[in-house]
Amino acid sequence: TETTAWSLVLAEREAIYIRVEAIVESDSASRESAGYEVKAAFRRYTGGDVTQIGATSQPFVVEEDATWNLTIDRDTGTQTVRVRVKGNDADNTVFLGTVWYRVLTV
Repeated sequence: TETTAWSLVLAEREAIYIRVEAIVESDSASRESAGYEVKAAFRRYTGGDVTQIGATSQPFVVEEDATWNLTIDRDTGTQTVRVRVKGNDADNTVFLGTVWYRVLTV
């Protein structure tokens, strides 16, 4: 199941740079692990929706279970930038991470 682990409303005339680093561990018998570093940038013009600037960068992704994932995306319904995590539905998966971000208002 994919879950929103972090989100931030982006106001009109704001831009954001965001970087997430996380380590993941399963408490199942398999004891699988993963590590992520993901970066992205978004903006929101006056009267507009949150849009991504370019593509998400994933300079570091290592996974023992390919069904796991960590993504940065946007939700135009709530005008938020989100960090989304997904573990294996059969395991209890623990994500521990840090979100760094900078917001520019123009």
